[in-house]
Amino acid sequence: MIEKIAVFCKNLLDWFKSDRCFVSPFIKAFPLANNLLLITLGLFLATFNTLYFAVSMRIGVNLLIAVFILAFLSSAVASGFCQVVKQSVQEYDENEDFKNYDVKTTFEIFYTGVGRRYLQFFGGFMLFFVIIIAGMMLSMILATKFICPLSSIGLDLDTLQLVMANQGALAEFASQMTKSQVVHLLVLFYITNVITPFIMGYFLMLWIPEFMYSGKNVVVSLFTSIKKLFSDFWNTLCIYILIVLGHIFIAFAFAFLPQTSIMLYISSLIFIYWVIYNFFTIFIYYKTRGKYTGE
Repeated sequence: MIEKIAVFCKNLLDWFKSDRCFVSPFIKAFPLANNLLLITLGLFLATFNTLYFAVSMRIGVNLLIAVFILAFLSSAVASGFCQVVKQSVQEYDENEDFKNYDVKTTFEIFYTGVGRRYLQFFGGFMLFFVIIIAGMMLSMILATKFICPLSSIGLDLDTLQLVMANQGALAEFASQMTKSQVVHLLVLFYITNVITPFIMGYFLMLWIPEFMYSGKNVVVSLFTSIKKLFSDFWNTLCIYILIVLGHIFIAFAFAFLPQTSIMLYISSLIFIYWVIYNFFTIFIYYKTRGKYTGE
């Protein structure tokens, strides 16, 4: 009996260490993600995008123009950032003692990535916004038609959009709702704002490494990356769930802490690190996956 338990534990440990285990990319990504320059760039991009979008909406900039400029500027940082991630993973693959590049080398790789991949990322950003908008609209239409009909809460689709766009109208409408109507509205909210982004995020998980490694254009890469997701469904799903759970844990952990400037800054750093760590994890999984699938 003891021998069987020992063999089982050994086999389980070997599985965790193997490239086939979904935990393996997380373990390998940890030392690579400790790159101060990437963390700084991530914090800068997140801060800039948040401030830019907030100011644009406040002064009444057209949403399409705001999105175009956001994609135009973000593509430069994203293309260089992902090139650093890709080459770091490549270096680690050839030398397991490798940790991360120094600041000078990181800058050189970053600028190379901007020069080589900017147009790819710009096209990817624009397509990403189209996918998000189309996905949310389709989700809203299907949810209001088959799952939570708007007639059940006394609204139509046009009225709902007006109510959701106006805080005063939303507050007035909510104060007049029955318990049943509130439940229906919450169901609709979670379908369109939680479940739909969760599903779309999974479908897009391998998109960036796919077009960076394969050399295909962003449209073709989108479809081939989805195909690869389902060819190794359980591993990719487990990796994605762990990534999402990490986001949720960080959000809840800091929600209960004092909302001071220092705590907000620390939480932002931790969140940015987690995002960078996720990028390394996904790239490592993608690179490793090719070894045992022959792709």
